[in-house]
Amino acid sequence: MPISQANQVDYLFKKIGYAVTTTANASVKSPSNESIPSPLTLRGDTIWVQSANIPATQPGSTAGVVTVYNDASANTIKTTNDATSPAYQTWKTGITNWVDPSFGPTYQVKVYWDSSSSSTPQSTGTQLFPDGTGNDDEWFFDYDSGVLTFPDIIPTSVNGVAGKSIFIVGAIYSGAIGISNVAPVITGTVGTANVAYYSNVAVSSTNATFYPALFNATTGNLAHYTSSTITANPSTGNLSASNVIATVYGNIIGTQATFANISTVGGLFWANGINALAPQYGNTQVAAYLPIYAGNLYPGNVISTVYGNVHTDYISGNTGNVITFNSTGAIQLPTGNTIQRPSGYNGMLRFNTDTPAIEYFEGSVWVPVTNTITDQQITPDGTSSTFTLTQASTTIGIIVSINGTLQAPNTAYSVAGNQITFTEVPLTTDIVDIRFLGASVTINNTLAQDLSVTGNVTVTGLFVAPQTTKASNAPGTVGQICWDANYIYVCTATNTWKRTALTGGY
Repeated sequence: MPISQANQVDYLFKKIGYAVTTTANASVKSPSNESIPSPLTLRGDTIWVQSANIPATQPGSTAGVVTVYNDASANTIKTTNDATSPAYQTWKTGITNWVDPSFGPTYQVKVYWDSSSSSTPQSTGTQLFPDGTGNDDEWFFDYDSGVLTFPDIIPTSVNGVAGKSIFIVGAIYSGAIGISNVAPVITGTVGTANVAYYSNVAVSSTNATFYPALFNATTGNLAHYTSSTITANPSTGNLSASNVIATVYGNIIGTQATFANISTVGGLFWANGINALAPQYGNTQVAAYLPIYAGNLYPGNVISTVYGNVHTDYISGNTGNVITFNSTGAIQLPTGNTIQRPSGYNGMLRFNTDTPAIEYFEGSVWVPVTNTITDQQITPDGTSSTFTLTQASTTIGIIVSINGTLQAPNTAYSVAGNQITFTEVPLTTDIVDIRFLGASVTINNTLAQDLSVTGNVTVTGLFVAPQTTKASNAPGTVGQICWDANYIYVCTATNTWKRTALTGGY
């Protein structure tokens, strides 16, 4: 069964009158004996931030933050019957935020009953009064939701009469809503500095124009620079400016600055000011007072003293498509373990703390870039031709030997990511050795230049070179070696070759 009316009244009395929670009914605890606070919720997103601009008397037509609905404005609201309630009892305007009589008695809505097709219910309809006709047929209007209800008895003129509707005459608040729309305020120590802020907001259907104003804390004078404007386009959210006084927040000696080629998405921008002369903001200097905003910034040659973090998604080159870091220090790459790798795209580069090594993304795998040669042995099972490598590589990024015999890349085996596939299935008695060539895993083509090695070169497999026959006066450089089926040739002086015969065989 429903809560008794007495307990309902007790709950409301304690909630509204004392802002406390009801823990027992009135016979056990009076309001002064309840101890758990329960203040009414004040939602920041529904606050009427310009309610002070609502005039004490309702205007005859829409003006400022008040939108008026009446016959004179040809916009009297025709309500619709609520199908979820008893027929003809509840009527909905479909509009919220009606201005209630607490702002002035003239804001009390007027209710009319007229033909559904009427466009002038104030003239042709019948007015229904809040207190009814003495037959409990009074009405109640919820100004927040815009809903009219006959709580007790539906008037006989309304009940069951088809082809007619309830009409509402009144006004709604149409100003800014929510604390996020509160106008900027000056913060910080003003001192004797000139602090600039924005005032006189002009709004149209296409643009909102902000006129900068300059406040002199010493003289108390306020000067408007109406020739310098900030224009916001509500359809795109873009904000652009030119010849604007800096700044909004903080301490700054205001000077007229020129903002060129600067755009933001959503909201105002501001400079976090200091007690210094504001520099010129132009296409060649976008000064030290950059804001925090979402969107694109298109400056040229940014000269800025920014000692914080820059959060962005893309940096692209302008001239020659080259990005230069002008520093004698270093660039720290994104760092993380293998599990923390992002979804890869060609060209991505990071440092893997598990490897540890720099790695890049190639096609479908992350490939390490190291300066050491590492080794792996594979134990064949006699049936499998594909095996998993301990790290991703390429076909020519490894040296493969079976029982000491070097295997030819792309002929005896191929590599895709961390999988190696042999052309012939290795035997269980085969000794398969894999050497990862360190930094050379990044080379996917034949070297076209000389390779100089200052240390030792150790080759565990076969050393392969094209067979070449040299005449004694063939072009050559001291130290060059080559061979053919019968001789080994050594260049002992410029363009001078000597040979020794090969003997033996099977």
